[in-house]
Amino acid sequence: MIVERVAELCVTKNTKDRINFANSNLWWINQVTLLVALAIFPITMLPPVEVIPQLLLMESPFFGKLTLVRFILLLLLVIIFVSVFGSGLFPRLRTVDVLVMVLFLIASVHATSHAISRWAYYVLIVISSYIIGRVMSLFGGAKFLSKLEASIRLAGLVEAALVIYTFISGPFIEPVQGSFLIYPAAFGEGVTRSPGTIGHPVVAAAVLLPALFAWLEYALCQTAGRKKYIAWLCFSVMVLGILLTFSRGAWLAFLVTLLLFLLVRGYIVRLRFIPILALLLLCFYMTPIGTYVQMRLSMTSINDGSISHRLLMYGWVTERWLETPFSFLIGNGVGYSREELLNSPPPDGLLVVDNIWLTMLMEVGLVGTAIILIVQVLSSLKNLLRGLTWNQWVALSILSLSIDGLTFETFFWEQVGVLIWLLTGVLSTMNTVAKSNKKC
Repeated sequence: MIVERVAELCVTKNTKDRINFANSNLWWINQVTLLVALAIFPITMLPPVEVIPQLLLMESPFFGKLTLVRFILLLLLVIIFVSVFGSGLFPRLRTVDVLVMVLFLIASVHATSHAISRWAYYVLIVISSYIIGRVMSLFGGAKFLSKLEASIRLAGLVEAALVIYTFISGPFIEPVQGSFLIYPAAFGEGVTRSPGTIGHPVVAAAVLLPALFAWLEYALCQTAGRKKYIAWLCFSVMVLGILLTFSRGAWLAFLVTLLLFLLVRGYIVRLRFIPILALLLLCFYMTPIGTYVQMRLSMTSINDGSISHRLLMYGWVTERWLETPFSFLIGNGVGYSREELLNSPPPDGLLVVDNIWLTMLMEVGLVGTAIILIVQVLSSLKNLLRGLTWNQWVALSILSLSIDGLTFETFFWEQVGVLIWLLTGVLSTMNTVAKSNKKC
């Protein structure tokens, strides 16, 4: 099946005819699949260089910072390109690939000398991650997806356990003096948001979302007693980890995506589901963690600085987005939002947009933002609504991170940016080749 699928979706150097894979040398797939799976751990768990400066390998005024995460990503990309060219197989371009190429061109329009480092970051994190996910899911097929899911599940479980540990014992990574990245926001009496190894609770929660949905799907697919109980236990650890970050954006993203998933699967219409869910929520709210969650939710109001700032930024961004027809259509370039925040701060003085969709409107305009919506949100909904149960955690992860992007700039945190665009590349292949309605 994988042979036929790749044959349909690839061309050789000399012909567009179907490939005889019996004579093709694709030995590199297993090796690169293993490398990508192993790379998930440092990519998703390493903190920013502001927290651990030793993770900065080099810095160039032209190309910006080369962190360990970016170096790993660049190395994977080079290995994949060399392997693909060496094998003589090239994926056929699909509509989604063309859209991503257009996004790259839009981002490149404003890649002037003073903004080249921001452009380089965008290309490496966004475009390169998409290419890795797209190519490896095409050539690696089910084996690649299986290893990718396993690595994301395991890395997420370790991170969730560390989040729980830091909630109990306090952060074990010392904050950089004066850095906003590491200081967890305290609230209530003696309760502190847990940042895990990421150094920021909001980002830590976002990193956990893909693993959370991977564990959910894995648990639902288990039939054996012991494996099933272990899977649900791991899922519970993931839920607890996200709760202890006290990130309301991640909570909202999880709940909305979970309800959509339950609706698509048909669970939510079952009569026994609602009372069971109500009972579980009641039991949860009676626990100490439930009390902390209630306390955090009670802070959600128009007077909350976090909420008021995000609402304020809609008007602030719209003014700059609509300045010219050019900026309206293709934005003002990657990094423009940061420059504008410094040149013309919002009334509350907070120098952050805290919304990836507003940031994209400013930087890549209506066209670029529409492309991202198509390749991520609409493609995820298409995958879910087709009734497929094959690796739906990929679409669920992208949707949840897209919703979470309403509360912070997901693409510009390299851990989250790599995850969402890697999975976007995987999803584009799945929507092209998935034809089976096989239930797990």
